[in-house]
Parts: sequence; C-alpha cells; structure tokens
Amino acid sequence: MSPRIGTATEAGLDPARLQQTYALLDHWAQSGRVPGGVLAVARQGVLVPPRAFGQRRLAGTSQPMEADAVFLVASVTKPVTALAERVAEVNLPEEEQRLDWTWNQPYWQHFGAPWGGMFSTVADLAALLQLLLEEGQGLLGVQTARAMVADQTSRLPGLSPEERQRAQAWALGWCVGNWADLGSARSFWHGGATGTLVGADPESGLLCALFTTQPDGPLYYAVNAVQGAVV
Repeated sequence: MSPRIGTATEAGLDPARLQQTYALLDHWAQSGRVPGGVLAVARQGVLVPPRAFGQRRLAGTSQPMEADAVFLVASVTKPVTALAERVAEVNLPEEEQRLDWTWNQPYWQHFGAPWGGMFSTVADLAALLQLLLEEGQGLLGVQTARAMVADQTSRLPGLSPEERQRAQAWALGWCVGNWADLGSARSFWHGGATGTLVGADPESGLLCALFTTQPDGPLYYAVNAVQGAVV
C-alpha cells in the first residue's frame, strides 16, 4: 500500500521546519547549485504532497520542474514515449553535453543498466520505502522484508574489528545506518550518481525521497532538515 496523502501535521512533522527545507531547495535552484528536483517526505504512512523546485531541461529547453517528473534512478528501464516528456535531464558540464553516450542520450536511457540506467518518480520510491517500513505489507514475507534492510555485511568472515568499525554496513542494495545526522542505526538509504538520495528510518517511521538533476549535489543537508522536522 502506498502512503496516503496528508498534511505535515498529520504525518507528525513540524510544518515550519518542513518549510525551511523547501526554502533551502528553492535557494539551491535560484543560486544554480542544484538546478531542480522533487522532494517527497512521509511519516507513519502519511505522504506530504511532493514538492517540486527549480527547472528541468528537456530537448534543450528549460521549463518548471513538475512533481511527477521522471528521474534517472530506478523502477522503469527504457522510458517509452509516454514517459519521455516527463524525464528531467541530468545537469552536465558543457564539455559533456556534446557526447553521445551520456545520461541524457538515447544510448544510456535505452541501455537499461541496473547500476544507473533506470527511471522513477519520488512517489514510486516513497511507495517502495513504505513497503519496507511495513515489513512487506503482505506482498513480501516478513522475514524477507526484514532481511532486505538488515545489515548483511558486518558479520562477513575475515573482517578485522577495525574494518567492521570503519566499513559502511550494507543490506540488500541499501546502506544501513548513517542516514544523514539524525537517522537511527536501523535506517536504510541509497544515493544515486545522478543527484538522488532516498532513505527511511524504522525507528521514526520517516521516509524521504529527494531527486534532483545535479550529480553530487549537497542533498545530505536537505535530508538533515527533513529529519529535524520530526516532532
């Protein structure tokens, strides 16, 4: 079941603090640090309507970002014509814009690479995160859902105590712990090379999906702001 749409207050979030997060994103867009993106935040099964900010580029033109924009991240490979007009192109350096194999070109978009050739919306990823927070919701076995977001690497044989302490713990495709500054040890998250960061925390029930068009953007700070809105 996808999270239901509701207000920040219904989700157990401080509306004023969430507005501060939106202001930060708008500032990034206005300054050009992050040209555009979409943020989805939910808690305890309540999704605050996704917030779009900045601009997106499509076929060489700029237009306002839309909340249902499709980003290069996951869930759909090879975007078909029906989705093509919703794709937000990745912001690339000028010298890369002339190449024919970059993230914005048909070669990559039709390649279907599982490590960075898939597309999604923040709403899709919010539904996936909610599924895992609710331990499968009857679609997955409870033990399977738990295993998908539990530390699977810290107990690997051959790791020294120092390596166990230093290494990032991983579940099945998810980093475990270290989700920004306020995530619990059980939090799980994943960042994408094209400017995306998603995560959830079973301790607080918070989930967040932030998709932008800027590779290596300062998304960590926005997630900190969202975590600070929990009441």
